[in-house]
Amino acid sequence: MRMAAKSIFNAPAVIAVANTSALIRHGTDLFKVDQKAGRDFFRTMEIQNSAAAVENLLLAATSMGLATVWLGILYMIKDSVLQFLGEPEGEFMAVVPIGYPCRPSTGPVKRPISEVVKFME
Repeated sequence: MRMAAKSIFNAPAVIAVANTSALIRHGTDLFKVDQKAGRDFFRTMEIQNSAAAVENLLLAATSMGLATVWLGILYMIKDSVLQFLGEPEGEFMAVVPIGYPCRPSTGPVKRPISEVVKFME
């Protein structure tokens, strides 16, 4: 948590992402689907949409020479984060500090593709 707080404090910009559950609330009515099945489906869609948006944000910032980090540890205090954001009914997704790096970084060591991809024949 200390490293997360330090990243947030030192960043010139911080982006927080929370799902408001609007798609869950309105999706089942819009598409006339079963409430239970629809809720699971639309919640999954909201999570996937948010994750894709955050990943695109990280890639775009990196391509511009900016440093970012997805602070997943803040999930441990998600209710406080949502309260701070004014979204107490929402679902916490991410907090991403963005700024110029203090020092160059090489990034993580990449694993060989054969370790992470299974080719089906």
